Amino acid sequence: MNDYPILQFFTFDHLPDHLADVSRPFADLAEVIAAETDGDPETEVALRKLLEAKDAAVRAVVGRERRTDPSPSAHLQSGLGALLWLSEQSFHPDDAAVIARARGLVAARLAEVTWDSER
Repeated sequence: MNDYPILQFFTFDHLPDHLADVSRPFADLAEVIAAETDGDPETEVALRKLLEAKDAAVRAVVGRERRTDPSPSAHLQSGLGALLWLSEQSFHPDDAAVIARARGLVAARLAEVTWDSER
């Protein structure tokens, strides 16, 4: 695996559980990107954009809590949907295996969140 200093910003153990739940899939995908790409400059771009998406998703949940204090599952679903899009945009088309793995991770988490929200 390549060493990317930006990975330090994907930690979530300092967050409350509900915000860690939002941040965790982004961290998982960051690890996949770092582990399965060849370290060219686009890898760093993908990680930076993913970090921006993670930060925005966490802020969206915090903002929603301040307004209405509901469950964050809708924002998490939106954030995970954005991850699906990002996973397709951030790689060269030849990286189909990485994209498939990233989509699988995100889709599995989305299914968990959807199931949790239907309880």
